[in-house]
Amino acid sequence: MIAPYEKDLRNTPHGPTEDLRIELTGLARDAGLFAPQVPERWGGIGLDHVNMAIGCKACGLSPLGPIAMHCAAPDEGNMNLFDKVASEAQKQRWLKPFAAGDFRSCVSMTEPLSAGSHPSKMKTTARYDGDEFVVNGGKWLITGAKGAGFTTIFCDVEPDGDKPGGPTC
Repeated sequence: MIAPYEKDLRNTPHGPTEDLRIELTGLARDAGLFAPQVPERWGGIGLDHVNMAIGCKACGLSPLGPIAMHCAAPDEGNMNLFDKVASEAQKQRWLKPFAAGDFRSCVSMTEPLSAGSHPSKMKTTARYDGDEFVVNGGKWLITGAKGAGFTTIFCDVEPDGDKPGGPTC
């Protein structure tokens, strides 16, 4: 008898190892359950909000379900954000491999000695320098940072950050 994946030694106190994540997403892909929130254009199932809620309830019966189906936080929200606001070039560079499960993401929000995780009190800033951002500040307690393909950084964008078209990431 095969032991449940929740008892697999690769399921550590800090979450599954990368090889377990890849194995689980492969099983979900084979079962037709991979990336239910991602539009079909990017390789997902493309469920609407109601069906996504039903699917999330089912996959949430196991702490590994959302990871296997590639719809765990913060990945689900970051994929949704990319799909809604990124340029086509950003979608090709970041969303396409991200939605395919090539990597996962994390969110950098908590700041030491200041706002903690209160968004309106962030001291980290970002400013444009040509077509890129320069970020100044410190973040800590970033769950899942090790091994993440990118991070979404919560910060204040300096006033000229309203540049039309945004930065080229």
